[in-house]
Amino acid sequence: MTSIWEIESLVNLKNKLKNILISRKVDVSDDDNMSTLVNKVNDVRDNVELEGLLTGNLTEFKSESLTELRSYAFCSCSKLTKIDIPNCTNIATQCFSSDLNLEKIEILKSGSMNGTSTFYNCTMLKKVILPLFVSSSASSTFQNCGKLELIDINTITLSFQPFSGCNNLKTLIYRRTSGVNSISSISLLPSIFPKYGYLYVPESLLESYKKATNWVTIADRIIKLEGTIYEDMYWCNKDMMFILVDSIEFEIPKDTTVLQYKNTYQIEHLYSDGIELADDKLLHDYISTTITTEVE
Repeated sequence: MTSIWEIESLVNLKNKLKNILISRKVDVSDDDNMSTLVNKVNDVRDNVELEGLLTGNLTEFKSESLTELRSYAFCSCSKLTKIDIPNCTNIATQCFSSDLNLEKIEILKSGSMNGTSTFYNCTMLKKVILPLFVSSSASSTFQNCGKLELIDINTITLSFQPFSGCNNLKTLIYRRTSGVNSISSISLLPSIFPKYGYLYVPESLLESYKKATNWVTIADRIIKLEGTIYEDMYWCNKDMMFILVDSIEFEIPKDTTVLQYKNTYQIEHLYSDGIELADDKLLHDYISTTITTEVE
C-alpha cells in the first residue's frame, strides 16, 4: 500500500520535473503523468540541469524562459548555490525549502509569492530581493534562515512564525506606496529587530507606519526609503564594495554618497582621520582610510 509520504514525494518530483522541462522550452501540461514526463526527460537526457536535479547534485540553475515555479520546485536541492530566473513572476509553496547552500535570490519583475515555507531552512540565505513581489502569506516563509540579513519586497502579509530563527535580519524594505503593511504583533519580527533593525518605507507612508498599530512600538527604527542606498530598486545590480565604519563591515554600492550612508543607518556624523566627511563625497574615496562616527 502506498503511503501518503510516498504520494507526496511523487507529486514533488513531478513539479520539479515540470519546472525544469518548461525552462528548457519543453511542452508540459497538468495532464502529464510520471510516465509521459519520464519520456520527455529522456528526450533531453543530456541536459546537465535535469541530471543534477535527479541526482541531487544541482549547483546552479539559470532560465530566462521560466515564468512560474510550482510547489517544491527546488525543495531540498541542498547543493544549489545560485539561481537566475529573471522572468519568474510566481513562486509557490516550499519552492526553495531546505536549499542549504542558496545565498541569494533576486527577481526585479512584478510577481507574487503565495504559499508557506517558501525559504524554510535555507540556512545560508543572506538576501531576498523581490522589490516588486507581493506575498499574500508569510507563514514560516523565512523560518530557520539564520544568516538572512535583508529582505526587499513590495508587500508581505506576516503570519505564523515568518522569521523564527532569523537572528541576523536587520534590513526590511517595503516598497508598497499605498497603505501600511499591517503586523498583528511586533513579536513576529526577530527579537533583535527592535534594537538593531531598520524598516524602510516610502516617505509618503512614513508617518502612517510610525503611528500604525504595533509598528508604533518601533517607530524610531522606521525611516524613509528616499535618500538611502536602497531608494533605487536596482541597487543590488550596482558594483558593490565593503567599508569599515567603527571597525564594522558594511556592503554598499560603490557610488554611495556619505549622505546616503548617513540616511540609511541614521548616523549624524562621519569622520575620516579626524575630519568630518562632506555629504557630497563618495564613500569609496575613503575606502582605504579609517571611518568613524566620532572623532578619534
